[in-house]
Amino acid sequence: MSADWIGNLSEFDGGGKDVVVPRETIDSIADASSTILLCAQHQKRIIDDILTLSKLDADLLFIAPIEAQPVAVVRDALKMFEGELHKADLTLRFIVEESYTRLSVDWVKLDPSRVNQVFINLISNAIKFTSTEEKRQIVVKVGASTEPPKPKNDLEFLPKSHNTSNEILSCGTPDQTIYLSISVQDSGRGLDENEKNQLFKRFSQASVRTHVQYGGNGLGLFISRRLTEIQGGQIGVASAAGVGSTFAFYIQTPRCDAPERTSPRLSPVDIDAHTKLISPAVIANIRKSPLPKVHEGRILEIPAAPKHVLVVEDNLVNQKVLSKQLRAAGCIVAVANHGREALEFLQTTHFWTGLEDEGVKLSIVLMDLEMPVMDGLTCVQKIRELQKEGKMTSHVPVIAVTANARSEQIANAKEHGMDSVVTKPFRIPELLPEMDRVLRRARGEDRPVVGERSLRKHCTSDLNEPSPGNSPKQ
Repeated sequence: MSADWIGNLSEFDGGGKDVVVPRETIDSIADASSTILLCAQHQKRIIDDILTLSKLDADLLFIAPIEAQPVAVVRDALKMFEGELHKADLTLRFIVEESYTRLSVDWVKLDPSRVNQVFINLISNAIKFTSTEEKRQIVVKVGASTEPPKPKNDLEFLPKSHNTSNEILSCGTPDQTIYLSISVQDSGRGLDENEKNQLFKRFSQASVRTHVQYGGNGLGLFISRRLTEIQGGQIGVASAAGVGSTFAFYIQTPRCDAPERTSPRLSPVDIDAHTKLISPAVIANIRKSPLPKVHEGRILEIPAAPKHVLVVEDNLVNQKVLSKQLRAAGCIVAVANHGREALEFLQTTHFWTGLEDEGVKLSIVLMDLEMPVMDGLTCVQKIRELQKEGKMTSHVPVIAVTANARSEQIANAKEHGMDSVVTKPFRIPELLPEMDRVLRRARGEDRPVVGERSLRKHCTSDLNEPSPGNSPKQ
């Protein structure tokens, strides 16, 4: 597997589980839990992709068709994205095309999990690439035909990459076969010809900047292509830079009768009879009851003098988790979304010449490497240049926090001016001692502290010593 791709996986493992610490209110617990859930969902999608890819490589991926209603399958999948659509202020239209109603499609034999695996990948990409645009609209269409759909509106289906037999068609007769098509159209940034040529390949994304700006692992469309082919179909794309994209796929599937119900549907009376209701008074008492204390195996020591930390991170989940963990450890935290914002913040701190007494306090910077607008390596290089030019009064301690854990990547970070590199995933009890060590070295106090843990697994530092006569402030 690609080493770069493996490194990218660690970007999603931000240590979200450590957010659950004793809280004073139910709201804060719910907020932490939702963050953990989001991290878990990202990890699950990655693991699902890896498992699916392994099965495809070993010819062990099978289709399990059941009776299903295609429109209901798509609608159920869309419900999963209601929160993301609302958060991104996206408008979604779901259209059942006339071709579908004209054929009176109702029940068919298909594998909902495999259809959804393709559809969810397409709708996830549409949300991801549209949420930052001025126009935010997604249109989902479901259609049907008795013949393989023909390309239209510049949409081209990819030629089949593998010879596969459609196991679903064995469930019915040829005259019952229909071609079910699903398309996802977005008003995102679109793709140029070179970017389109990079799609649907293993471990490949539209461009080298796609992962930095939008995330992802480069497997989703490759797997989607194989899954549509296994189900007797094809997948394709129509897109132009600045216009948006339309991804569409179709599969072959036979009509079938509605399934027989194995158990009677409960009536409202039956539900009332078997459901024990909780009174509002009981709920009020539960809310007033003190929450049980959560005990961790290790107690975090709160430093007497709080560290003022600047977190430079473009991933909002990682940003939120790390900030909360640092604040729980007694730090005062500021946040920047990319390198340019970090430089602007530094110009307001006591490190900036002329603001030694009234500038914002800052002890250390934790900086991601891969970010839009300005990446971490460019930013730290500019910081060191500003120091040499005398625009900063002293050395700014900067730790790279990154999934790039290979030795050449770590060496490159140090060459650009990083004082230390902490690799993801990490835990706060591992990060805090490394921050202390970098700060001690910046002050010329590089001596071991009793009880400090060895961090060779996650941390490697090589501080660029401050210029003579310049003592860093905190």
